[in-house]
Amino acid sequence: MQVLNYRQSSLRYKYISMEGLSKVLCPSLLQLNIDIRNIHTLCANIASINSPGITSIEPIFLAVGDFNNDKRLDIIIANFGTDNIGMFFGYANEGFLNAPAYSTGSSSQVTSIAVGDFNNDTRLDVVITNNATNNVKIIFGSGYGTFLYDITYSTGNASQPCSVSVADLNNDNQLDFVVANSGINTISIFLSNGSGTFSNQITYSTGVHSHQYSVSSL
Repeated sequence: MQVLNYRQSSLRYKYISMEGLSKVLCPSLLQLNIDIRNIHTLCANIASINSPGITSIEPIFLAVGDFNNDKRLDIIIANFGTDNIGMFFGYANEGFLNAPAYSTGSSSQVTSIAVGDFNNDTRLDVVITNNATNNVKIIFGSGYGTFLYDITYSTGNASQPCSVSVADLNNDNQLDFVVANSGINTISIFLSNGSGTFSNQITYSTGVHSHQYSVSSL
């Protein structure tokens, strides 16, 4: 997974997952711009298009995956300003169709999102970081572009989790995830139990005043 980081004059970081995006629009660059609150898909053959348009919700992170099993990649977006995740389904003419948003919790301020099959049902799920409520939430997909239920894990008081990445961290063929906690200068590792649940977090210090803002799997 390739993650690109953008920094603007507001000093707010934007994290953009580009995995598989070239299969949707190639060559392509997906740029998240909070100031004008639109997603701009820039292609070699298209000067600039606003698809999909987003207003007043502060999109801060996106990832891609096939959430409705139609063999086309979809875009899932973390909306910091409205405490939800939004979905845009890919379709044949290289555009996207809007889908209903899923709440991440009141005043949660979602900051990051990662994709994986966490309960081994062959359907894509997502894990998000909620910066203001100091937790991560695993949201389980139906395979039809909707979500069924979620499970929440605390990352600790004042932890302010801001980034999450997915990988098999202990070589048991199950997807785990790691979280960057900018508020307390730590990372948290959650190991999968194989059924959609995870162990209690294992925490490692990143150093005093490190204020890490991103984690990534290689």
